[in-house]
Amino acid sequence: MLGCGLRQNMRNEFLSFRGAWFCDKSGCSEGEMQQSTRGTDEDGTRVMYGKLQPASALVFNAGAEVETFSATVADCKGKSMPVPDDKLKGPGDHGISGESDSWVVILDKGDLSDLKVEGSGKCSKLVVTARATWPKGTSYEDRGAIQAE
Repeated sequence: MLGCGLRQNMRNEFLSFRGAWFCDKSGCSEGEMQQSTRGTDEDGTRVMYGKLQPASALVFNAGAEVETFSATVADCKGKSMPVPDDKLKGPGDHGISGESDSWVVILDKGDLSDLKVEGSGKCSKLVVTARATWPKGTSYEDRGAIQAE
């Protein structure tokens, strides 16, 4: 078992949540988003605080180049939905500063109409589960969240 883990690490196949970025005002571009600097840990999931409007971004680093990358987003009631493919941006395809080697999951409130997101409190959090797979069949998942302040 230990040898298998070391082999995967030597191939640099991992997935880790890097944080959340958000717009401080309406209509900002990805390059203008600011990184959340406040957060907490809830049952092993890092929850970052920021604004959910009009969009926010959760960043995941996948180590080596992936074969597939997907994500789902869930609300406070446990209802989930897949993040649309056009909201998954690979390394070099997004404007998040300092994260050019990472994947970005854009959460646009217009795409999330099936989920319950209230202004503040417990139901103002969205949890993203990202999944990456590599050519030899290895796959990893990691979770991150953003809670409206």
